[in-house]
Parts: sequence; C-alpha cells; structure tokens
Amino acid sequence: SEAGRKVITRGLRPGQNFTLAFNLRLNICRSVFQLSAPVLKPEMNTDSQEGVHDLPSADECMRLCATFIEFTETDKALAMLFLQNNSWDLEKALACFYENGIADAGDGATARKRMRRDPEQMSSEPVIDLTSDNEDVAEDEMSVDQQHAHLFRLLSWNIDGLSTKSREFRTPSVVSLIKREKFHVVGLQEVVRESLANLKKQLDGLYDIFHPEDIELRDYFPVICVLKHPGLTVVVNSFRVTPFPGSVMQRILLTLDVVIHPHVLLSTNKNAVLCPPIRVRVWTSHLESCANFAKERKNQLKQAWNAMQAEISPNAGNAAAPTCGIFCGDLNLRDKEIHQLGGLPPGMVDVWETCGARPEAKATWDPRRNPNLSLDNPESSFSATPKRAAYGMRFDRMYLLGGGPGRLKPVDFELRGLERVPGRSHFPSDHWAILGHFDIVPP
Repeated sequence: SEAGRKVITRGLRPGQNFTLAFNLRLNICRSVFQLSAPVLKPEMNTDSQEGVHDLPSADECMRLCATFIEFTETDKALAMLFLQNNSWDLEKALACFYENGIADAGDGATARKRMRRDPEQMSSEPVIDLTSDNEDVAEDEMSVDQQHAHLFRLLSWNIDGLSTKSREFRTPSVVSLIKREKFHVVGLQEVVRESLANLKKQLDGLYDIFHPEDIELRDYFPVICVLKHPGLTVVVNSFRVTPFPGSVMQRILLTLDVVIHPHVLLSTNKNAVLCPPIRVRVWTSHLESCANFAKERKNQLKQAWNAMQAEISPNAGNAAAPTCGIFCGDLNLRDKEIHQLGGLPPGMVDVWETCGARPEAKATWDPRRNPNLSLDNPESSFSATPKRAAYGMRFDRMYLLGGGPGRLKPVDFELRGLERVPGRSHFPSDHWAILGHFDIVPP
C-alpha cells in the first residue's frame, strides 16, 4: 500500500529500489535477532502442552513487537495481533500488514477494528499479553491507561487458591497485575483465607475489598474489589451474600452496587460530560463444578439470572435503582446448558459474543496452553494428554443486562494472566482472567 511504501522508503537515496530496501531492512532485522535472541530458561521448556514450545520468550516477543512498530508506525497491540497470527514470524507479519491494506487504516486503533471485523484473519494461538503482564511496565502502563482511559473496565478471575503447592508464588503475580492495570472493578473466585490476607495487604490502599463474613467456615469464596477513585462510589449496605441452597460445594452469589460518575472516572470519554451517574449492580460467583453437577449448576445460573431480571429494570423509574447489571465469574458452563435453559433472558448479552466472539479470547481454562494442573499434580491423568482436555473450555463468562442510552455498552473483551510467573513454568492461575471494556452510550 502507499502508506506502507512511505514507511519503508523513509531515508532511501534517490533511485533506491523499494523492494530491495524492504528486503534489506528485513535481513538486517533477522541478523539482529539471530545475534540477540535470548536463551530460554530450562524451566520454561518443561511443559508437554501442544503449542507452548512454539512461543518465543517474552523478551524476544518484545523485540519483535518493537521492530514491527518501527516499520509500520502503529502500536504494540496491533504488532502483537499480526505477529501472533503469523506464528511470530516478523517477515510474514509485515507482509500480511501491507498486503491486506491494513496500513491504509492510518492508526493502530482503526487498524485493529478493521482486523476484528474479519474473523478469518484471527488466530486461535495462545496470546502473549506483553502490555499487561511484563515486569518492566512503566512505559506500557501509561499506554494502556491512554488507550482505555475512556472505558469502564471489569476483570473476573478464578485465582485457583486451592492449589496449595504453587499458591504462594502465584498469588503475588495476580496482585501485581491488578495493581498495575488498576481495573475499576475486580471479581475474584476461589479465594482462600491465605490469598485474601495477601490481597488485603497489597491492595488495601488501592481497592475496597468485599467478601463473606464467615470465611473461617469456608474453604474458599468469591471476592469483589472496587478501585478507590473519586469517580466510583460504593453504595452503602449494598453488599449481599446469597447462598445457593442446592450447592454441595459451598457456592454463593455476591452482589454489590457501584455508582460510576462518568465525567470523573472517564474524563477522556466524549460522552461522559453528557451522562449522569450510572448505578451498576455487579454479581460474581463460582458456580457448581464438573459435568456431574450440571443440573445444580443450571439451577444456580437461573437463580442469578432471575435476580438480575428482578432487580434491573429497563425502564427504572426509581433514580436510586441500578440501571444495568453485570454478572461475571467462573460459571463452569457448557454452551449446551445455555441452550437447555432456552438461551439468554431477554435483553441480556454475553460480553464475549457481543464483542465479536474472537476465538483467541474464547477458552479460559485450557490445559493445552496452561500446565498448572499437571505441574501441581504430576501423578494425575492430566499429566499426560487427556482426552477430556483436548480443547479449551469457556468456563469464565460475563453477562450484561440493561444496556441502552445513558448506560454501559460492551465494546471489547480480552484475556489476562497470560504470562508465566517470573522464573517459573506456572501461570498465575489455571484459568485465564476475562476483561470486559464498556463504553458509555449517549443519553
């Protein structure tokens, strides 16, 4: 494309051939990476999961991204998108960028939107999230804030507090990610008392943390964290713990009301000035696990959906009532169970689906890519290549009810926690975290 030629031909001498210059820069790039490619640590090559060995190290990926950005004058998010889709082959990624005319989009954000409209160009390869999980993030954190400062961000994550063998060194990575990205609301599942103590110690100055009072009687439980920000107000006495009567696994439903002051929280959002405060009711839960408990799990899901429908009115006349609700968590759901319930209730949307159903953001529990289970339990059947886990599962989900003018609209859905714990083969959890980005609909 013409835009691509302008990038490649910067600094060319008069009469210098474009193709020759392009190939020359690629050859120089190859030489640089051959000389500087890092040696993988032994512990990073201990996994038997398919596809893990194909991923470069985080440092090498950072250099590949930097070179892609230099060539294309785009941004890191787009660089990762093209490199991932081309198996981290820089030459193929650049060729794909120019051959598909993406360079004509003019900037990284526009180009990403163009790519997401074409699902055939998306990959199911595992994602390396360099903008959020790298230790050297001072510069990246600023770019993340600038990119998403106009959006409300809600994270949900099963942090696997029950895996005691690795919990001590995994939990700090969970905390580090939350501190670094400063999500507005965080729903955590499978928290244990030891994990909660760590969360409170590290996040107390940054987040208000809500949990059941009877944690001494529980083996594990969910938690809701709300960022301490003048643009967010927790409604007094709105936190509730609702038991699931049929649960044999101590499963409960947490509820909390949060008021968003758009012009304060999302000051760069063009719709924020026009929008009055938005009261959002957040639910999070860890529904009954395993295929054998599908009936109870569906009962729990119906209970949560019924609560949402009863408490979120699309035409709420009461200014104090929540105008939209978000339900997120490790729901352990299979798609067939949703169909057996007749599909989603009227007006409710699945955030992953409504944001494009991107395949690379679908599976949230995937032992093909995440070895935590087999590393912690080498004697189990998961140490081999289990037939049951030959594919990833979309256990973690996020639903929105009550969107519309003056309310929230889901615009993006991502996975987080995709970087290994530094110096370890483990990831922060055996689940990937799910992150929903919500824009404001003008009133």
